[in-house]
Amino acid sequence: MRRTLVPCGLALALLAPLGHAEAHATFEASTCAVAGPMSAPILAQGDQVPTQGGHGDTASFAVGDLVVESPWARESVTRTGAAYLTVRNAGAADDRLIGVASEVADRAELHGSEMQDGVMRMRPVEAVEVPAHGQAALEPGGLHIMLIGLKAPLEEGGSFALTLTFENAGEVEVVTTIEDIAHGGAGHDHGQGS
Repeated sequence: MRRTLVPCGLALALLAPLGHAEAHATFEASTCAVAGPMSAPILAQGDQVPTQGGHGDTASFAVGDLVVESPWARESVTRTGAAYLTVRNAGAADDRLIGVASEVADRAELHGSEMQDGVMRMRPVEAVEVPAHGQAALEPGGLHIMLIGLKAPLEEGGSFALTLTFENAGEVEVVTTIEDIAHGGAGHDHGQGS
């Protein structure tokens, strides 16, 4: 069998559209040959790849041409919380994150931040653009996922499932790790009550 070594990102983009069994039959548990933080096993759509660095025990999740990296949330002190992640698009077509859901909250929404009179304000956004061959970063002080009406506090060291819906790639469930409240920057006003 002839094997061709390709960068991990390209391997993910090439294999994501294949079914899990077909990908493994073709690549027989191959791994990326590039050493270092970009190395990862070859994935099929929906597979999870553990990674190192970033926010504790993080992972990446593939769906279509997209890879969702390092989903995390801060521990909560009120009935609202926020989650953050990066979406990389290895495809030739733009996509959009159009929906979010989680069983840990009554509802989850996409939000953007803007400074008004020296106060950071949160507003719902319809979608988050994920450009072709680009990325969208959901991070403190910018775009993020609001978890409204938490059913229980988010506690450091825990994790929860978050379902992301993309306009073209479809749905993917990601495991979101919960970090210390001070992680990733200062808190901000979500415009929600306790």
